[in-house]
Amino acid sequence: VDNMLDQINSDSSEKQDKRSTDRILIPGATIRLRKRNRFGLLEKSSEAIALTNFTKSGISFRSEHKFQIGDAIYLDIVIPGEKTLYLASEVRWIDDSNLTIGAQFKAFGSGRKYNPLTALEKLRLLQKKYS
Repeated sequence: VDNMLDQINSDSSEKQDKRSTDRILIPGATIRLRKRNRFGLLEKSSEAIALTNFTKSGISFRSEHKFQIGDAIYLDIVIPGEKTLYLASEVRWIDDSNLTIGAQFKAFGSGRKYNPLTALEKLRLLQKKYS
């Protein structure tokens, strides 16, 4: 799986884009997210949040929710005319100046620890469709 924008230069004013694929912009796409609370239970889903952009390896979105790098978040990605995608991800970067969050999707594979391979295939198809 491609790496996502996940490195911040030691000069924190500039991010290095390590993606090997272009960002996808889909009008009307939203996400609902959930985090685990301090007891390890999933919180209630957030309100719908506009999706800024995504690739097959991760997403970015604006949110006033508080996040820390490394937070596990669970996403319901809603794209008009498409079946909702359910993906586990991890916060990789935060831009406090415009409340933008970048999250990398967890690995794709078979088994409970992985995002489903069918979701990866769907992301690839969406990338082709909207690129």
